Amino acid sequence: MEQFNLCLETSIPDELLEQARLHAIEMNSANAPQFNPDDPLEGATDTRWLWPKGRAITVCFLEGDPAVHKRIEPIAHEWSQYANITFKFVKGPKADIRIAFDPKGGSWSYLGVQSNFFWFGTKPSMNYGWLTPTTKEQEYRRVVLHEFGHALALVHEHLSPSATILWDEKKVIDYFKRTNNWSPEQTRAQVLTRVQANRFTHFDRDSIMLYHFPAELTTDGSSTPNNSELSAMDKEFIAQLYPKQ
Repeated sequence: MEQFNLCLETSIPDELLEQARLHAIEMNSANAPQFNPDDPLEGATDTRWLWPKGRAITVCFLEGDPAVHKRIEPIAHEWSQYANITFKFVKGPKADIRIAFDPKGGSWSYLGVQSNFFWFGTKPSMNYGWLTPTTKEQEYRRVVLHEFGHALALVHEHLSPSATILWDEKKVIDYFKRTNNWSPEQTRAQVLTRVQANRFTHFDRDSIMLYHFPAELTTDGSSTPNNSELSAMDKEFIAQLYPKQ
């Protein structure tokens, strides 16, 4: 069975969650009505962590090859074509989003305004574990658009309440035990368990937030595509979350 790189859902520690929620309200008062302590994650977007509309979100690289930085930045800006936010790349560690390149850390990002929660200080809020100067452009687009989607508070499409993937649970658990050394609980949280939601789209097989899963992991022999571009629904949905007017 082929091996694929999977982004990890990353979350604020439980003991800091209440403070993070208050921070999110301070950042954007529209986050407050969505808070429900019984539903820690909601839908294809976690509507409690949205940036204020029109926000210029600062981004910095904490480390890494300048050639990689140069390839990441223009891809990230593509979200601004559809969402009423901008990304402003700056020097120094004091930015809303701080990018690291830990090769052992995989690929991940915190959701929305979690990234500039004071608890982080100057620690990374996003990581690219396998991008190099020679990585193919398709992989850059797949990973960078995906992680900056998380940074805008989007969650994985395969965890959406409307997801229609028919998982073979035993094969999925065995696979991630073998490839990632995940426990069954980790695999259920990262792959198998759909989130509760009050706002989400129809399941979008073309979404940049959906990862490629091979047919061997499903009971009906279906697979998901290896998306590397924003889908029509991605563009429409992010425009609804961050409207330009």
